[in-house]
Amino acid sequence: MKFKSLLIALLIFSAAKAQIVNDTIGYSTKFDTLYESPNGGFVSGKNGYGDREKLQIYFPAPKPYSIIGCIFLTGFKSPPSTNSNSKACIKVKRFDATSITTAPFSVGPKETKDSVFIAFNSINSGPNLESSITTTLFPNPILVNSGYSIGINFDSLAVEDSLALYTTQDDSALIYGRSWELWNNRYQRIADTWGLNVDLGIFPIIDTLLTGIKILPTINASIFPIPANDLITINLQENLDNATLLIFDMQGKLVFSQDYLNNQSVFQINTTTLSSGKYIIRINGKEKMAVAPLIIMH
Repeated sequence: MKFKSLLIALLIFSAAKAQIVNDTIGYSTKFDTLYESPNGGFVSGKNGYGDREKLQIYFPAPKPYSIIGCIFLTGFKSPPSTNSNSKACIKVKRFDATSITTAPFSVGPKETKDSVFIAFNSINSGPNLESSITTTLFPNPILVNSGYSIGINFDSLAVEDSLALYTTQDDSALIYGRSWELWNNRYQRIADTWGLNVDLGIFPIIDTLLTGIKILPTINASIFPIPANDLITINLQENLDNATLLIFDMQGKLVFSQDYLNNQSVFQINTTTLSSGKYIIRINGKEKMAVAPLIIMH
């Protein structure tokens, strides 16, 4: 029914796009969804319309913070590339908040504050959140005190390579119109081009300290279950000594902190006091750190 209605809209508004729902995960949540494009590819990735970039909008808490990296969830990736130069680019851009209420909604993302390339073959992808997580760090912390976007650009991918981010299901985004794309050389809201109110699976790794930030090498971390209800288990690639575990909400507010004196690689956290939503976990050790997304659903 949604597809038919959108096709009718296409006859009236030639600039609109079409989409097909493809829920790739068997359990019932509002996350882990891919929307296919009828001419190949996905709403949240490369497709036959030639979309070049997908972005998610964020606004800092009242206190500014620094972005030190990015976590993104890849729901689809084509087979390993034969082109060693194929890569995606993660970009942080300043965002003009006035564009949210000013048509044609194409002036929101502004100049790039920083970016980092990641080789296509090093991007993780899988049928669930645990296997779809990729983490990357920026060369330097990015201080943000106003709206910004964090997104993935496809311009440097080989022609035959394709990928797409996981999204929330339609109409489950907490705030309308926070996902954007670069299409026809214009930045536009996905809600306007596709008729979908979704959030993209791409998140900043933040640090609320504004000075003296030391970016440590990262190690892999896996969280179970995703989404979580009352308890999570975090397994690290290796032990961390004298670790501090921090949980931030998506506005950069620290909502949980706990110190661990033992040399350990497994952590368990009671999450009953956390509200349903998206969070970022960061575990700092003396020489290394781990970061991972957390989703709570009570």
